[in-house]
Order: sequence, then C-alpha cells, then structure tokens
Amino acid sequence: MYDALVPNAPPTKEGDKAALCIGSIGANLAGGSPIGAGIDAGLCLGEKLLCKPVVSSCDPNEILGPVGSGDERFVAKEEELPFTIFFENDPVFATAPAQRVVVRQKLDPNFDPASFRLNAFGFHNMTFEVPAGLTNYTAKLNTAAEIGVDINVTFGLDPVNNELFWALQSVDSKTGLPPFDALAGFLPVNDSTAIGEGFVSYSIKAGRETVTGDSIKAIANIFFDNNAPIFTNEVFNTVDAVAPTLLEVKDVLVEFDSLMSFTVEAVDDLGGSGVKGFDVFVSEDGGPYILQSLDNAVGEKFVFRGSPGKNYCLAAVVKDNVNNSIRVSEEDVICFTTPEEVSNISKIFTLQQAVSGQGQIHVLQGGTVFNESEEIQIEAIPAEGWTFLRWEGDISSTEAGLNLLMNSNKSIKAVFIEGDLPVFALNITTDGNGTISMEPEGNQFESGEKVTLTAIAAEGWDFVAWEGDSESTEASIILTIDEAKNLKATFVEMLQVGLEGTSLSCQDAADGTLQAKVTGGIAPYEYSWLKDGAPIASDSETLAALEAGNYQVTVKDKRGKTAVQTLSILVEDKEAPLVKVKANIVVNLGADGNGNLSEEMVDDGSTDNCGIESIVLNKTKFTCSDLGEQQIMLTAKDATGNETAQQFTITVKDNVPPEAIAKSATLFLDANGLVTLNATLVDGGSTDNCSIASISVNKTSFDCTDLGENEVFLTVRDGAGNETVVPATVKVMDEIPPVILNVPESQMVYAGASSGYVLPDFISASITEDNCETVSFTQSPVAGSTLVSDQSHTITLTAEDLSGNITTADFTITVEALRIATVASLDLIEVTWNTAFDALPLPNDVQVTLNNGEMIRLNVDWQESSYEPIVAGVYSLTGTLTLTDDITNPEQVEASLMVLIGDKPQPQDILLNITNRDRDPNIPIGDLSTIDSADDIHQYEITNNGPDNGLFLISGNELRWDSSKKIPGQKDFTIEVSSTDRAGNILIKTFTMSLLLPKLDDIEVFNTFSPNGDGANDTWGIPDLFEFDEVTINVVDRAGRIVFMTTDPKARWDGTFEGNNLPAGTYIYVIATKDPKEMRSGTINLIIR
Repeated sequence: MYDALVPNAPPTKEGDKAALCIGSIGANLAGGSPIGAGIDAGLCLGEKLLCKPVVSSCDPNEILGPVGSGDERFVAKEEELPFTIFFENDPVFATAPAQRVVVRQKLDPNFDPASFRLNAFGFHNMTFEVPAGLTNYTAKLNTAAEIGVDINVTFGLDPVNNELFWALQSVDSKTGLPPFDALAGFLPVNDSTAIGEGFVSYSIKAGRETVTGDSIKAIANIFFDNNAPIFTNEVFNTVDAVAPTLLEVKDVLVEFDSLMSFTVEAVDDLGGSGVKGFDVFVSEDGGPYILQSLDNAVGEKFVFRGSPGKNYCLAAVVKDNVNNSIRVSEEDVICFTTPEEVSNISKIFTLQQAVSGQGQIHVLQGGTVFNESEEIQIEAIPAEGWTFLRWEGDISSTEAGLNLLMNSNKSIKAVFIEGDLPVFALNITTDGNGTISMEPEGNQFESGEKVTLTAIAAEGWDFVAWEGDSESTEASIILTIDEAKNLKATFVEMLQVGLEGTSLSCQDAADGTLQAKVTGGIAPYEYSWLKDGAPIASDSETLAALEAGNYQVTVKDKRGKTAVQTLSILVEDKEAPLVKVKANIVVNLGADGNGNLSEEMVDDGSTDNCGIESIVLNKTKFTCSDLGEQQIMLTAKDATGNETAQQFTITVKDNVPPEAIAKSATLFLDANGLVTLNATLVDGGSTDNCSIASISVNKTSFDCTDLGENEVFLTVRDGAGNETVVPATVKVMDEIPPVILNVPESQMVYAGASSGYVLPDFISASITEDNCETVSFTQSPVAGSTLVSDQSHTITLTAEDLSGNITTADFTITVEALRIATVASLDLIEVTWNTAFDALPLPNDVQVTLNNGEMIRLNVDWQESSYEPIVAGVYSLTGTLTLTDDITNPEQVEASLMVLIGDKPQPQDILLNITNRDRDPNIPIGDLSTIDSADDIHQYEITNNGPDNGLFLISGNELRWDSSKKIPGQKDFTIEVSSTDRAGNILIKTFTMSLLLPKLDDIEVFNTFSPNGDGANDTWGIPDLFEFDEVTINVVDRAGRIVFMTTDPKARWDGTFEGNNLPAGTYIYVIATKDPKEMRSGTINLIIR
C-alpha cells in the first residue's frame, strides 16, 4: 500500500539516545514557512522545557491523487481533485509511538489555492471529519480516554509560501504540554490491525489560468517527531480544460413508428483526454429531460423505444474521459411522435449463451432479448487460472471482446481452457525473389494470437499470392493462430516487353517489320498494336510489310498485368548530293560600304542521284568588316534530307577614297610652355564608305615662339590605303598664370592690446615661376603696416606674366592680444572657527600664465562671497585680477583658493543665575549663560523632559514664570534647559530651584477704589494672588450679602451687584486659598466722587 522509505536509523544502544527538540524547530524556522515554523514552535514548547531521552519512530509514506484518465492521468479543470497523504509508524524501523507528525506540501503553480478545502483525517483506526468548506482548522481532540493522550491539530494553507500544512501533536490531557513519557504518543508502532497508520486528505482544483495539457504535480514531506523530513512519491495529473465538440447528430431514423435511432460524431480538444461517449436525456410530452442512457459509444447507433401516443425529444450530451460535457443547443435536439396505437412492432431475437470450461460471458447491454439488427457487445471473461480460447456457435473468433449483430436468434459458446493458451508453429517459405515481414516476429505463437505477414517483392519482381493454409493475393494478411500453419509466398519477375524492327528501303516501299520480345509475368500473353495512335487488327507478336510510322504494343499476362513499348519505323536514303563551286569570286563594296553574293555567282553545276531540292549559302551580305578573304559555306540538300556542305574562299574589296574635311583649332601652352596638336582637333568630320584608318598632321609640337596662328596639313587614310590631304589653321595661346612658391602659412601672432603688430616683408622670401615669363610681383598690405590686435588679417601676394595672366596667394595673420590663460593654484588655508574674513591670511598677488605662455604676477582683490565664519567647512574664495594696459581678461579668469574653517569646540556648561525667588510672573526668575570658549551667542529653550518645565518660559536668556499657568504650592522646582550655539551644538542641563513660598498675610491688598469711570482706581482686585492655587474671593456688604465672588485671582470688582451700582461705604473682603491653605479678611472703602 505504501512506498517504504527508510528514515534515520533507530538507536542501537542506550548510549545513543540524546535529548533533541530545539534542533527541529531551528530547522523549520530556517528552511520552512513562517506559519509552519510557528506551529512547530508551539508544538515543541513542552519539549524545550522538558527534554527527554529519544527513541525513534519511523514512517513510510505515500501521496495518492486522482487516478485520472489514461497514461496522462487526465482530470477536468473544474473537478475537485481528492488527495490523501498516508503515514505509518513502520514496525520494521520504529521503536516508539510517534508524538508529533507534521505534513507539508508545496503547491504546484498550476493549482488554484482558493479552491483548497480540508477533508477527513485519521489515525489509530479513528477517522475525524473536518467541517465542510474549511481551508484552515485548529482543534483539540479529547482522545486521552481512548489512546492515553489528547491531540492538538492545526491544518491549513500558508498563502505567503503557497504551502499546505498539517500538524498533529500529542499533549498531556492534564498539563496541555507534550507528554514527558517518550513512550506516550498518538501513533503507536504499527501492527496487523493498522493501529499505527494515519492519513490527512484534502481537495483542490486546477488553476483558473490552466489550459489543456498543463501538468499538475503533488509531492509532500512528512516530519515525524525529530526525524529528517521524508519526501513522498510524486503524483501527477494532466489538465483537460475544454469539453468535446459535438460535430453532428446523424443517421436519424424512425422505424416501426416507435423506434428512433441515431449516431453521434464528436471530437475532443487538441491534446485532451479524448471523447468518452455521450449520455442521452429524454423529454416526454414537453416534460423535464431525464437521463435515459449513460456512456454510449460515439459513432455507434443508439436506439430508443417510445410508448404509443407520446411526443419525445432526445438530447445527446457528449463528454470526454474526464466528464467535461458540452452544453446542448436546440439545433442538436431531435424530436418525434409515436402514434396512438403501434401496429408495427419491431422483431426481437434471443441470445442463447453457453460456456465450456470456467469463465463467463458479459453482455454490455444486458439481457437476452434484443431488437432486430441491434448490435450488442459481448466479452468472454475467464476465471482465475483459465484462459479464453475461442467462440463457437453462430460466431467463430478468438477475440475475447466483439460486437454481435442480432439479425436472428443466436447461440454462442465461449470456450475456456485451464492454464495458458496452446502454442502453434508457423512455417513460411517463398518461391521467387522476395522477403517476408512478420509482426510480431517468431515461429511459435499462442492460440488466438494474431500475426501480420507482409510479402515484399525484390526489385524487378512482383508478389503473386499466398498459398497453403491461407490463400490470398493481398501482400499483407493477418493470421489468427488456432493451429500449426504452413504458407508459401510466390513471386514472379515483373512483366516487360521490348520491340525490334527494320526500316523502309525507300519512301514508297512498305517493307518494314516489328517483333515483340516478352520477359517476366505469367503466360499466356495477349498482344494489341497501335500505329500512330490507331489500332491495328493483329494479336500476333510480329508484324510485317509495314509503312513508316510510330508503333506501340501492349502485352497483358495471365494476371492481367500489362507492359507497353513503342518503336518508330523510318525511311532511309543515305546518298548525299555532289557540290561544285566556281573559282576566284570577288565582291566589290559600293559607296555605301555594302556588297552582295548570289548562288549564281557560286554554283558551278552541283548534282544529286534523286535531285537537289535546295542550295543555300551561309552568307550573302558583306560590309566593310568583311574586307579581304572570307570563308563561305554552300549546302545542297535532297528530298530525303541528305545534304552536302562545301566551304570556299571569296575576296571582298574597297576602292573608294575617304572625304577629308578640316577645321581651325586653338591650342593652349602647358606649364612647360609646350603644347601638342592631336590631328582630331583639326578634323572637321572626315568620312569614308567603310572607315577611316588614320588621320595625321604635318606638325604636332608648339612652344612660346608659336604664339598666334599657324598653318598645318591634315591627311585622312582609309583601311584600303586610299587617302586625301587638306590644309587647316592652328592658333597657339598661353592662359597659365604664374606660380607663387614659398607662400607663408597662416599664422597667429601676439601683440599688446593697444600697440598692435607691424607687418614684415614677405616678397623677398617667396619665389614666382611661369611657363613663359613673369613681369611683376607685389604684396598687400605693404611691409611696415600695423595690424590691429584681436583680428584676422588677409595678406595677398600677386604675380603677372607677359600674357596678362595673374596669380594671387593669400594667407592669414591672426593678431591676438595678450590675455590671461590660467591662474596658478594656491594652497589651502586653514583657520579656526569664527575667523573673520578680514582676518584671513590671503595673498596680495598671484602668478598668471598668458596665452603666449609667459608667466607674470598680478595683484588680486579677494571677494567675501558666501564665506560664513561660524559655519565649519571648506569654502572656495575667488579674487578679481588687476590688469595692465596691454593685458586683457576676456574670459574673466579669477584667482581662487580654498579656506577650511575648523569645527567649533563644544560648550562646557550652562549656568543659571537666580535673581528673584518670588513667584511674580512679571519679574524674571534669573538669567542663563553658557561656558563656551569659542562662542558667546547661544539660544536657550525649555526641553520636554523636566517635571516642572511646563510652568516656565525662556525669553532670550531670561527664565520666567509662564503667566498662563497656575503656580503650585511647592517650594522646589526641577527644569531641564538646552543651550544651542551657532554651530548647532546642543548642551542640556537640569536645574533644581528653591523658590519662596508666599503667605497670604504678606501680599498687598488695596482698601479703597472709586468706580466713577475716570480711568483711575475704577476697579478693585488683588494682583498678587497669582502665587496661590485655588483662590476664592468674596466681598460682603454690611448686611451679610455677598455682592462679589470669584475664583479668578485676576478678576476685578467694579462696585456693582446684579448690574446696579452699590452705594459708597465700607465692604468686607474674605480671601481663601487651598495651596497653601490660608484665609484673610479686611475692609474695602467704596468712594463716590
């Protein structure tokens, strides 16, 4: 039932036992999922506190998934796939019960985690159901009464790591902790009662995005107590995501009014599990569709018998091997109505069955009575130790399963024999050239085994027939071995025919012959003939007295095999004509350069025994390109096509002189003062009937002495030696200007910005040359001219020769004013924090490099820019250079250096100088100061940490009471103060102050006021009460009536009561405080003026 996997070997000695539990938790935390690790940590809590000696449990394990369809184990995409993971405390290896079992399974990406549902689990021959629809489940199983321990179970899906997990932990029913006794566990060592076996199960669907052909795999690992995880076998399935397609409901037939039959054609999607069949649902008289028949074979007839007087509609639902089924459309529903009384009831036949030996006959359709022409499926099923041999009776076959047509009453017997099938010999021989292919190979076969024999003829041979215990003309036959058999395969040579014949002696003679030569095939042979496609009335193998034409013979042997051959009978005339040619034949070209040759000019009486049909020259037209001797071919042909060709020589001549035409030409002397005349320059278009061979002049070379017009003579000669001479005029000219050599390169010079550059003489350093003679050489601007700085100036040299040809040469002098190129780098200056800019040791001048490479020193004016003396860091200072008259600074180059301000030293301490210990918020309590060697400016703040910080404020460096807060009646106050210098350094210090605690009798109370609206003493109050907590002030008139009452020490009385002015007089005030608890009274004089 299980695949046995051997985990770590159990201990062999007591000394091998050790306390283990923490290690397994660490392994899970390091390599497992967070949820799984948490489960393990909880389950092993007791073990961490109470580690105990280890004895080993062990579990062969296995995962079982859906069987699926076929070798690919196809499953439907929407199917809930059941999986069960088994574990066993194997008695072969285990020495103690298992206390803890953890099962983990990493989900294949092609599963849908959302469809995961937990199913039953079990162990110790007990099964527990998980409530339906749960993906996570935690429970305590009260099993102590049955197996001695309770069990905590935690099952579920870890969505973070896409992992399934099951954890089962034995716990003591009293402590809730893992049992201290190592032999107390929920899964004992297994025995024959399966007490040590367990399982967990679940269901899940294929992923929503899967398609047909996707593979889904499952493999789990089991952690058995502290053993290493053991991997299960891997199971796989293949997804079939699409239902098959119903192609057609066909062969619909209603017989005998109440029988309907039809067949169904369907295909499954590419790569799917294949079509399984179809179910038939029937609706009677418009009622609901009810399943009538399951798993009918596609392509086989389905028959339905209805009751009289009913209206039936039948729907075929095609499904594949994983039960994906189509949705039936209305067009695929077929309906029919049976008459009220059926007069024609189809015939029925009976099937009588018998068995020889031990076995049974299974009829798929069931029963023994069937409709006429109904095809049923039968199968012979042998008993154990027996073998099916053959069918007897109305069928004869060795196939165990076959289809039987019920067209009459049938009696069949299945013959079974005990043991294996008998073995028979098969002997195969050949006659002729060929081989035999056998599938399967061998010469001994079991009874009923089918053997395919294929006769393969050798090249040039044909297979004829099988002879012996099986006769057939088919090359491939299938034998059912039911006895020893002997067969022979006969081969013969392929049928072939050849033709031999003689030609006609002359065109009109009919003396040709033909004879057919046959090889191969099987005699006798039949012959049929055609001449030029038309039949000839002859069946002989020879023909005589034939006319010229194309002949074909067709030969057919005894088997009807044919062979065809063709041959042409021709007329033969082998004597060629005799050719004669004239001698010394000349062709003269005319003025147009053309000449002709005719047969009459050539033929000198050629002859033929049968007469010449034609005489042809290979060339009759000649042009100037043919001058001289030419080889010509004359061909004479007779009526039969025999011909004679003879080559001979003719001469082509030209006697016409050319026409010479002259024209004037102008020549130009070259750089050496020379020029050559080409005759073509004075040829004005001379012509010849053929072509001009050459033209020439009497003078071809000219120099400076020939300047002007000169007379020459032009001679024109053709290829035949004919020539003509005419005069022509040639004018010689010089257009080449002088050449200036050693022209200076364009250059850059430096000069003062205001003084400019003096131009030197460049003519003396340059040279002029001319093909004849140079007459002048000048420079512009002339030597001694002053060129302005920061400009480019063009200098031009000009040379002129005797013919007035002028040459100029230009070059550029760029005058650049002296300017600053770079400033030398300066060393870093380091200063202390808060060093003023004016106190920096900055240099007064710097070294600069000019654009001509010269180095000088210039004064510099340093800029303060962003320099902050109280901010530590590196500052880049720039300085403006002081220029002279001849030095410019167009790029605004500046001097620069780096100044490093060091970090400010930390302040040492905060001091508080208390100047007032009273509780008056209008008077500062004291002032703060900081001991700081580098800075005397600080910012002070009350922090959030002191217990009494909320009662005080700091203004500048003065510490004050917060007038918006009540001052408690305590003497000592603790505050925390921070001091921040300008560099951001913060110093914090706690101060404890002892302040004076006021007494109510010590405060000043004014005893007179005059509420007359003059702005002086219009109200009465006691300002100094701010130092007391929870003050109550009452003013009472002489009648004991309270005319003013307040708890606000800042409130003042305006001499009224309930909105009315009170009379002048003496009133009594009473003051009571809680902190400190005191009371004071006195009189007030209200004066009216």
